[in-house]
This record gives sequence, structure tokens and C-alpha cells, in this order.
Amino acid sequence: DVGPQLSDQKVEQRIVELDQFWQSLYSKINDEMAHLLPLLGNEQQQELFRNIAVRNDKFREEFVDLNEAEMAERYSESLQENYENWIGALTHEQELAVKQVARQLRSSAHLRLQRRQAWQRGLQEILAKQYSTQTMTERLRKFLSAFEVNDNKVMNEISDANKRYIAKLTVQLSRTLTETQKAFFINKTDEYIRLFKNLAENR
Repeated sequence: DVGPQLSDQKVEQRIVELDQFWQSLYSKINDEMAHLLPLLGNEQQQELFRNIAVRNDKFREEFVDLNEAEMAERYSESLQENYENWIGALTHEQELAVKQVARQLRSSAHLRLQRRQAWQRGLQEILAKQYSTQTMTERLRKFLSAFEVNDNKVMNEISDANKRYIAKLTVQLSRTLTETQKAFFINKTDEYIRLFKNLAENR
């Protein structure tokens, strides 16, 4: 796709496709979790939920408890790191474009934290019941499947708006790639193609 013909709509389409791939992975992981979680002993459950709580606290510290300037800086750093992973070091003009978009992005971190905490509470409530292993697996599968669908209107609106900004930025950067960046991108994508072919052949 990368070339003069690349459009905002094409980038947004690719983002949606990637989201769908992740969704299929979530489904497989959740199904495995529904089978494995009922097998945990009490100490293992306690350790699991301690780890989840620590991760949620870290998420709050890194993404929720930030003022507007700090959030823009975090977005800028994250975007720059992602683009540099694909095209190498950015030019000064490209860095400025990234920072400008970062200031326009909105955060849904507080809503995502609430969702993470609800997920944690839901798992704890199910595992605390004296269900049979089969019943617990069925309840976990139903609960986890519900979390695969995000029906939070505000969160989705923020996500959609951010995707549009990032799509525009991606097109903008694609039209300012240096020859070095183009070569970096081709090598990077060729490596991914090789890896995925190997995985497909050996599965």
C-alpha cells in the first residue's frame, strides 16, 4: 500500500483488519483461559490476582494519572517509537508532525482501566464460587466472550477519532520517506513476510 496511492481510508481499513486479527486471537486465548483457570489452586489464584492488580496500578500510573501535557508527551513518544520501528529514525519534520498529532489525540485510559478492573472482579467472582469444573468453564467462557465486544460508546468514539488522526499522519509520513527509510521499511516487511511464511509452513 505504501506509495502515492496510499489514502487515509486505506490505512483505516488496514487498522480494522488488524483489529479483526487481534479479535480472533483474543477468542482463542479466552477459550484456553476458560479451561485453565478452574484448574488453579487457591494460592495460584491469589498470585494471579495480585499480578493483575499490580498491572492495573502500573496502567493507572502510566496512562491515567497524567495531565494533558504529560499525556501528549506519552502519545508522542509512543507514536515515534512505533513509526521508527517500521521506517527507522524520523527526520526533524516528521518528528514535528508526530508531536502535532499527539496533541490532538484523546485518551480513553480511564475507561480502559474501569474495564480492566471489571474484568478482574468478574473473574474473581466466578472463581470464588463452588461450581463444578465444567460449569465454571462454561461461565468463564461466557464472561470472557462478553469482554471481546467493546460496547462502550464513548470509548469507541475516542478510538475512532484517534484512528483517523493516525491514518492521516501515516499517509503524511509515507509521502516524506527518505530513500533510507524506504529501504528500512522494505527490509522490515520482508522479514515479517519470511517469518509468517515459516509459521504457516510449520503449524
